[in-house]
Amino acid sequence: REDRCARRRRTSEEFLTNTGARPAMFLANLGDAPDRTGRTAWCTERLACGGIEAQSAGGFDTVEAVVAAFKAAGTGAVCISSHEHLYGELAVDTARALIRAGAGFVALVGDTDTLTDAGVDTLVYPGGDGLAFLTRLHEFFGSDR
Repeated sequence: REDRCARRRRTSEEFLTNTGARPAMFLANLGDAPDRTGRTAWCTERLACGGIEAQSAGGFDTVEAVVAAFKAAGTGAVCISSHEHLYGELAVDTARALIRAGAGFVALVGDTDTLTDAGVDTLVYPGGDGLAFLTRLHEFFGSDR
């Protein structure tokens, strides 16, 4: 029987064969390295488990910088990652701006419901349903057909 993560990786390989690129998610890493490194690394590993490329450009201090980098990445999907104390300050505005900029799928690393009103589609965190997160991403990309 095939491992469920292996199935997601196989799906990613098929997507690569059909489109010339892997499904990719932009990581909107907010704040300085100590604020984001642990969650960003965890999310990158989770995405790799499902064969999804994590696109990251360091850390961002402004909504405008995040949006500009997201547009340049061209992924359509984004995951906001930082420390809890920055979520209230910056993440709500960031999520809303990313949606206005065309993000069709917005995730947040963390077990907090403070961003559901901002349009975040899903939360992903250690101990959560990571496979469901990967499945939803593959569905978003149309790679799970």
